[in-house]
Amino acid sequence: LVLSDRGICCIDEFDKMSDSTRSILHEVMEQQTISVAKAGIICTLNARTSVLASANPLESRYNPRLSVVENVQLPPTLLSRFDLIYLVLDRCDAESDRRLANHIVSLYFDG
Repeated sequence: LVLSDRGICCIDEFDKMSDSTRSILHEVMEQQTISVAKAGIICTLNARTSVLASANPLESRYNPRLSVVENVQLPPTLLSRFDLIYLVLDRCDAESDRRLANHIVSLYFDG
C-alpha cells in the first residue's frame, strides 16, 4: 500500500485475505497511513491510495436472499470504508454459456 501512495491499489480475492492483513486496511482506508514497528523504531508511512477490491460470494454463488455483507463474509466495519460497492452477477443460462464458450474456442481453433 505504501508503494501505491498517490495511486491505486487493486486487490483480487479480497475475501481470501487474512484477518491481520485486513486490519492493516482499516488504518489505511481511515487515516491514509501505515504504522510500522521494527527493531524498536516506529515509523508512519503515507499510503494515500484508492483501493479497488474484488471478492467472491460465500460458496461461489451469490444468494439474493442474503445481504451483501452476509454474501461476501467481510466485516461491515471494513465494507463501510468503501465509497462504492458494485455487484456483478452472472445469471445461470446453460445455452448462453455454451454459445460464449464455443465463440471463445473458435477464436483459437479452426473447425
